[in-house]
Amino acid sequence: MRTPCPCWAASGVEALGVLRVEIVLLGTVGARSGGAEVDVGVRKHRFVLALLALEANSVVATDRIVDVVWRDGPPRSARRMVHGIVSGLRSALTRHATEDEVRLVSEGDGYALRCDPLRVDAHRFRDLLRRARATDDDARRVVALDEALALWRGPALAGIATNGVRDGLSSGLEEARLGAVEDRLEARRRLGLSTAVDELLDLHRAHPHRPRLLEHLMLALHRAGRAPEALEVYRRARALLAEEHGLDVSRDVERLHLAILRGETEQPPHAAVAVPAQLPAGLADLAGRDAEVAALVRTASAARSELVVCAVDGMAGVGKTALSVRAAHHLGPRFPDGQLFLDLHGFTSGRAPVAPLDALRHLLGSFGVDDVPGDLDSASARWRSLVAGRRVLLLLDNASSDAQVVPLLPGGPGCAVVLTSRQRLTAGGRAVPLSLEPLLPAASDEVFRTAAALPETTGVGEVTTLCGGLPLALRSAATRLRNRPLWTVKDLAALLSDPAHVVAELRLLHAFDSSRAALDVRSRRAHSLLARCAPARFGVATAAALLDVPPRRAHRLLEDLVDLHLLVADGADGYSFHDLVRLHAAS
Repeated sequence: MRTPCPCWAASGVEALGVLRVEIVLLGTVGARSGGAEVDVGVRKHRFVLALLALEANSVVATDRIVDVVWRDGPPRSARRMVHGIVSGLRSALTRHATEDEVRLVSEGDGYALRCDPLRVDAHRFRDLLRRARATDDDARRVVALDEALALWRGPALAGIATNGVRDGLSSGLEEARLGAVEDRLEARRRLGLSTAVDELLDLHRAHPHRPRLLEHLMLALHRAGRAPEALEVYRRARALLAEEHGLDVSRDVERLHLAILRGETEQPPHAAVAVPAQLPAGLADLAGRDAEVAALVRTASAARSELVVCAVDGMAGVGKTALSVRAAHHLGPRFPDGQLFLDLHGFTSGRAPVAPLDALRHLLGSFGVDDVPGDLDSASARWRSLVAGRRVLLLLDNASSDAQVVPLLPGGPGCAVVLTSRQRLTAGGRAVPLSLEPLLPAASDEVFRTAAALPETTGVGEVTTLCGGLPLALRSAATRLRNRPLWTVKDLAALLSDPAHVVAELRLLHAFDSSRAALDVRSRRAHSLLARCAPARFGVATAAALLDVPPRRAHRLLEDLVDLHLLVADGADGYSFHDLVRLHAAS
């Protein structure tokens, strides 16, 4: 289960962070324990669970359960069947919860689910709505509404009955959800935060009769320089209301329509502060990475309901930055409050990694904040407060460690962070990892041909093989060829075929040096010895013998090298070198 927003810790919601069992009503009805599904039985079991959870800590009469579950007429054994269903539910829940957490009890002529109501997502949703509406702070309101809306995994009470029955039971939960969406949009607008037009278009298409959604969409289109589209949306919405219900649009929508026609719409309160758009230009020759780009975009897109951290790792020159920048440009429209880029110089030759406090000064300064606190904890808190309720994309390139990254993470949903590093980072256990491997031959050929401006039929296989599938090496080789008009591809291949000089010729020397610099002296010596003496593929026993250390120590050292992508893990007990890394280490 997700840990709730820290701004509500004092409310009692804090306890949810350690709950073992959660009853799910906002989506397919069921139960979860530690984030995993609990098998509570078939549809009727889930139906009874929903009835009891909706009225948690109140007795639900057996006759009412029978009437609701068997609306078309109950069988004679219905009451006995209810007893069996409750017994089955009790057994399923008690396998995952202690008695003081969740109890299903028989009381009088009915049954009750005894638990903290906040274990039921529908009650927790309403609790967050009450707290959001009770605060005068729009930033806190947005964070609370984000938390509330993130609880939804689909239509309320899905999978137990027809839409009509579900609507009757849910007591306006769907209406409350839409109200929360509209309240969130209003609060964001008061904060001067924009919302992606595509997101508003989707909401309006799903709910074309809601005037507040129509108003937000029209205003967003107008502010995006798409006033004709805003007027067309108004025209279609007005025609639909008149045709289906004989109604006109609301007065607020009508006033906005006239204001757009006259060019009189108000600007956001913080319009003077430019929205950061710092993403660098992407590469035109990014080949062979479609699946990885799609995976990164898909993962980061979940930031609407939670903070998402994607950690892209790989060896020097494998194309981590290029991939992440391409994905970030795809993601940009989903993060209208800013797209920030920061090179943390974790593995930059001749330069120390950026200190977290200096990184925070850059991030806060991107939003016009000059008075940054002088200590790391306070500056980090200031940064989290600033982005609370905003939809911001943060690309942190070339990170050195989790200690460098964690203070820079936003605190709540709505933001996405993409990290790149040669080290495998976890971001304090939050990161979804994506490890990049060298390019396959076909993609290597495409990158080289594009960068060198060669015709499709030119044979380049020997050169690209020598480049080891590393985009940095491929582009370096292509640049070398373009700068020597009299050279042929064969001339370049002959130059690169010298093992003593290929790493330097491909401009990889500094990149590999900076990776090895992260090792201590003993590890560097071990790395070089293995590169010179180990076979093409070797195991822990071979490494231990070559290094004259115990197997456990050898295994730990090998795994450290794998984490820095200075060695390749090849199966459970197999290791090998990338050809260029071996040549560099052996030298």
